[in-house]
Amino acid sequence: MKKFIKNILVQKRTKQYKERVRYLKNIRGEYDRLEETASKKDAKIESVFSVCTVSYSDIKSLTEKRDCDIVIMYSEKNGEVCGYAKDEICRFFADNTETSLVYGDELIIDDSGAERIYSAFYHKPDWSPDSYLDAFYVGNFFAFRISLLEKIRNDITSDCNADKLFGMLAIAAGGFECRQGMDFPIGHISKTLYRSYIDSDVFQGRPFGGNVKAPAVPETVPSSDGVSIVIPSKDHPEVFDVCMKSLTNTVSETDYEIILVDNGSSDENKARYEECLSFISGASVCKGTSYIYEKEDFNFSRMCNKGAAAAKYENILFLNDDIECLNNDSGEWLTRLCSIMNRTWTGAVGSKLLYPERNLIQHAGITNTCFGPLHKYQKFSDEKEYYFGFNRGVHDLVGVTGACLMMQKTLFNELGGFDESFAVAFNDVDLCFRIIEKGYYIACDNDIFLYHHESLSRGYDGDDPVKNKRMKRELRHLYSLHPDMFRADPFYNKNLVGTVTPTIRVKDLPLPEELPYSKAEVLKSMEGFTEDACLNVSVESKGPVSKLYGEFSKDYDKCGYYISGFSFVIGSDNACFDKELLLKNSENGTVYRLNINELYRKDVDDNLEDQVNTELTGFGVRIEDDAVPKGIYEIGMVAYDRTGRLKLVNWSDLLFYVGIQDPAWGEE
Repeated sequence: MKKFIKNILVQKRTKQYKERVRYLKNIRGEYDRLEETASKKDAKIESVFSVCTVSYSDIKSLTEKRDCDIVIMYSEKNGEVCGYAKDEICRFFADNTETSLVYGDELIIDDSGAERIYSAFYHKPDWSPDSYLDAFYVGNFFAFRISLLEKIRNDITSDCNADKLFGMLAIAAGGFECRQGMDFPIGHISKTLYRSYIDSDVFQGRPFGGNVKAPAVPETVPSSDGVSIVIPSKDHPEVFDVCMKSLTNTVSETDYEIILVDNGSSDENKARYEECLSFISGASVCKGTSYIYEKEDFNFSRMCNKGAAAAKYENILFLNDDIECLNNDSGEWLTRLCSIMNRTWTGAVGSKLLYPERNLIQHAGITNTCFGPLHKYQKFSDEKEYYFGFNRGVHDLVGVTGACLMMQKTLFNELGGFDESFAVAFNDVDLCFRIIEKGYYIACDNDIFLYHHESLSRGYDGDDPVKNKRMKRELRHLYSLHPDMFRADPFYNKNLVGTVTPTIRVKDLPLPEELPYSKAEVLKSMEGFTEDACLNVSVESKGPVSKLYGEFSKDYDKCGYYISGFSFVIGSDNACFDKELLLKNSENGTVYRLNINELYRKDVDDNLEDQVNTELTGFGVRIEDDAVPKGIYEIGMVAYDRTGRLKLVNWSDLLFYVGIQDPAWGEE
């Protein structure tokens, strides 16, 4: 009888759970419909433009099209144009008189059931020429002025598809030239202007990492005659030896020289370095070695600048000594980097880095989030493809790591090299920011990968108070030099969320101010609770809302606190559990319970293939300033099994500071 009743309860809970999943999964669709209604109301102002729409299958009609100001191109097979798209396009061209080509974002819809489901959003970056050459990321919708069409009208042939048409328009619009500062020659509207069917190909047959070349390719400069490889190192000759041997085994097409910069190795290790250099000098494509040795305090920027000053080739590759070079199906890695570096608009290029033997991503480019610059998808398996091919193919990004960064010596010297005030952290990001601000683009080639022997178990700087203070100090210094880059990244759509967990997901997660405050009550007794690690508690964000989402230097009052992350019960049906957040005062042991806001987390669900009902693992808790007394708290979670009597509890290893300076935020 008990088993029968439990089964009834499980079925009821599962049904309720699936209803909540459907609602939260579709809630951005509700926002989209509200946006459409509002846009239609706002569109009462008559447009000064005459607009015509042309389907991707009717491109040949453009050879005669002259009776409009703006042409909207769309795929009639893959979905539908949003009702307000025309007004958004007209508004954009009215506001941006110097721009003649623009594209927008897409909403993925599922019409297979009785009710339309808004399953995902394809939020695109601002104009990214290197990304376009690798994939037709523009997708199912774009628009242009008829005046731009006049420049390429005679080149439209009978076999011209949407991809080739856009490429020709992009070339004519100056899309493959160095920008004037942060003014992009091709526009991007970060709103959903097109609804794509869930099984359609948004890339029109040319996805990231594919083998299909762009049908319209701009001219590039001749290949460089070689590469100067600058490697800072000290007292790690055995690591450097692995790097050098892998280099000789993988590079045979491109000439290079090695410049080792050492800031004070022991005499014994100095001799071993010299042996390594003697070995590699025998490689046929190695055209020389240099050993710059000077005892001084560690300063990564200064070491790189010394190496660059000694470079004889125009292309300089800054490479960590713990990199192991590899060749894979995409061809010789150094040759590929040089080929991208030959593009006149590209200011720097890097490659994907993996942790050795684990197939886990260490680096696939840098994204500038509200938490600062992050390596996205760090420690995620590279066997999976993330967010519309983010870890595949070539992408323009706001930066690449200095562990593998190639740029031309002329631009490096023009920018003044690495800023030596960044001795340890953010020196590569600062250089990349200056490259972007100068008008160049930065590419990361994810079709090639190198091993980075950085330890997987190496602690995050935020765990060490001394390192953390230094990192926060340098982060503030970074944004003081680049105020326009604070919380801004043209290659990372503003509708995407950046978190301390390195992942990309659509912004169906609300911001703190969109959530109600959670009520805090004292949990009088822990009797009957079972502490068990099967209750996973992963805290991604914690702290004052002002610090998480505000400017570093501004003083905030009464903004409240925010804790977010995900939690699930391993090996159980998660639909059967209700959860509450726990805060335990580390001084007197008082435990406070707070209701959580349940959040839809597709990214977590996708990574928990062997667990049951994990779509709603996300949680967000917004806490008023005076909800709990001043103090330091442990963060925990309690899970109540509503089909039985089990009450699980577990604690995160992170601390939560109320009314006290959190060491993670450094000195004020």
